[in-house]
Amino acid sequence: ERKQKEQEAMHAQQQKSYYKDLHEQKLKEWEYDHTVRRNIRTLIQKLPDVLPADFHWKPIPLTKLVNDADLKKGYYKAVRIVHPDKSQGRGDAIENQVICDYVFQALEQAFNTKFG
Repeated sequence: ERKQKEQEAMHAQQQKSYYKDLHEQKLKEWEYDHTVRRNIRTLIQKLPDVLPADFHWKPIPLTKLVNDADLKKGYYKAVRIVHPDKSQGRGDAIENQVICDYVFQALEQAFNTKFG
């Protein structure tokens, strides 16, 4: 039984690595404008470009992200969807978990840059 769990864990890790490689280019294009990291407003606005369609993310218009209070609301709304614990808890496929993890980290960095 222990050996089977180790094999399952190794298989899951291989899948994560595969999907990370598969989506890395698209995710980096979302996070960066050439070599410059995009700001939190832009990342939230461009979430539909990277989130899986079955997440049914309703885009937040830029007009709802103008002031800092609304921007924080938009950030927390996004984080509720992409937080790695939420993704696992929903039973998302490994591919979606990899995307959520990347998106969460990028949003968190951009948020901390703005409000840190």
